[in-house]
Amino acid sequence: MKKVLFLFLLVFPCLIGTTVNASLMPEYDVLSPKHSAVKTLIDEKGNLRSYLYEEDVFFMNEEGEYEEIDNSLKSTLFSGYHTTQHSDYIVKLPRSINEKKSVSISYMKSSFSITYLDISRSKGEITNSVGPKFAENTESRINYKDIFDDTDLVFDIRSSQFKETLVLKSYQEGFSFEYLLKLDNLELTKKEDGLFQLENEDGDCVFEIEPFYMYDQQGLYSYEIAVLYQEVSDNEFLFTITPSASWLKNENIKYPVEIDPTVTYTMNSSSNFIQDKYCMVGSDYCVDNSRLNVMYDETMIIDDDYDYTLMFSVLNLNTYNIYDYVYDELDSYPGYTIDSIKVYITRRSTSMYSSSVFVQEISNTPGSYTSLNGNSNYVVSYQTSVAVGSTISFDITGEVYKKKKAEIVSLRYRLYPKYVPTRNNVSFYSSESSSSPILEVTYGNWYTPETSTNMNCYGFALGIDQAPNPNGIGSPYYNVTAILNNVIVDLNNWGIEYRVLDAFNSTIYSNEYRIGMRVLYDPLDNKPYSYHFIMQLPNGHWAQKLPSEDSWVLCAGSVDPLDTIWLLRNRPGIPIYDACIGDAIYLAIQIDD
Repeated sequence: MKKVLFLFLLVFPCLIGTTVNASLMPEYDVLSPKHSAVKTLIDEKGNLRSYLYEEDVFFMNEEGEYEEIDNSLKSTLFSGYHTTQHSDYIVKLPRSINEKKSVSISYMKSSFSITYLDISRSKGEITNSVGPKFAENTESRINYKDIFDDTDLVFDIRSSQFKETLVLKSYQEGFSFEYLLKLDNLELTKKEDGLFQLENEDGDCVFEIEPFYMYDQQGLYSYEIAVLYQEVSDNEFLFTITPSASWLKNENIKYPVEIDPTVTYTMNSSSNFIQDKYCMVGSDYCVDNSRLNVMYDETMIIDDDYDYTLMFSVLNLNTYNIYDYVYDELDSYPGYTIDSIKVYITRRSTSMYSSSVFVQEISNTPGSYTSLNGNSNYVVSYQTSVAVGSTISFDITGEVYKKKKAEIVSLRYRLYPKYVPTRNNVSFYSSESSSSPILEVTYGNWYTPETSTNMNCYGFALGIDQAPNPNGIGSPYYNVTAILNNVIVDLNNWGIEYRVLDAFNSTIYSNEYRIGMRVLYDPLDNKPYSYHFIMQLPNGHWAQKLPSEDSWVLCAGSVDPLDTIWLLRNRPGIPIYDACIGDAIYLAIQIDD
């Protein structure tokens, strides 16, 4: 897969979000990776936890094997440079920077270096291993203080980007700076839209330089930065960067001001961006956007005249949807069940006057809320307040279970302001830190599927290695009460104690387990015709079985089984699944001592 490296700016100041507390996690071993952005861990009990990241946590070596990325900066004795440890991108930074020491990035046979001119000598201060330990050493930072008067130079290294920030701690009259850009096996091309592209000898774009801009601590930003360049020798260019003096000395600007070009690696695997949609309340105006992520200023603009809503999908990702990801992983680990599926997003804002923003989950159940595009009806089933800089998680376990073997529909959320004291730009992104996941899936509670070919769904529910029909009557069953009445006859005849439950999650005793029953629908005759049973496993999940198949998990114990399609077999030559319809009845079955 071709890889591209973007060089550009982030508009907003860095805000630290809340992430998973790694200190509360048990010790895990890392399983062999199958994807560069996925880390799967296993604990001492055999439970699995799989993390999907916005950026790669593994890279593929020359032998085609995945190795874990280590972007921590270390130096060898007398080398004079710090170097990232283990990645397909190698970043090299001087221990002490001056106008004779260059910063360089290399990928395969291509590289570039930057040498800053007329700067003061400064020793770098390093921070390594940023973030939770389950994605350790994907980040590092080095800070060169006061390379110019009251101006620091900071580099942040992540799995996907190399972020350079000039931090102006106070206004400096006539501020400007220069650097030499030296290319190796790369060619610099300026595009009409102001972009610079660095292409290798095959004509592939390896790096891309976006226009510079700057921002203050309130989120006020400007593109008023003059960028001049000239070729001074073969493959060497002199860049002169001059930010607007009138903007820098504006009395409304709050220092420090950050000038923030960023190098982003995209010549690795496709990133896993959360898709989004902007909609304006009270109209059909909606705009689809390719992704929500840390690299673009995707904002919801709110002011006193309009009420804007941001609608975004978390069930589909740019590379693959969550449904496929979860079940592809599950297929690799027979006997595991899905315990939980969580999505993480981070709220940011370019305004210090931001109010709280509420997030509402919109399900596919028709209800009082009509979607803004007029295509569907939705009902709000969840909401939470999101503070600026915080990362929140959404539990979508039930949503993914619902879509198993069914039409995949986006799980969409609506964002809106609680109140609007002033004009406000609000942004939501996937995780701000490369050490934090955008998706967390727990596969736990190992169970052994029932493999008997003598057992149907009814025998499976009662723990009988047979294929009986309730009260010996196979069909027809046109309502669930008829099924129950025949089951009761069997239970009384067999001396099995039972209780009829009010709901799927009604309280049961320690010597009981739950079963459920429902009418089976025949799509060919377009009518109900038989029965189907499910049983709750000791781990809490609901499972089902056919004589010709091993038992399999229908849904998690916390999920209402009625929210899940009880699909059975796909009959030979008929591209339609039998499925259950209508209400379900649940029983508590007493276990023999």
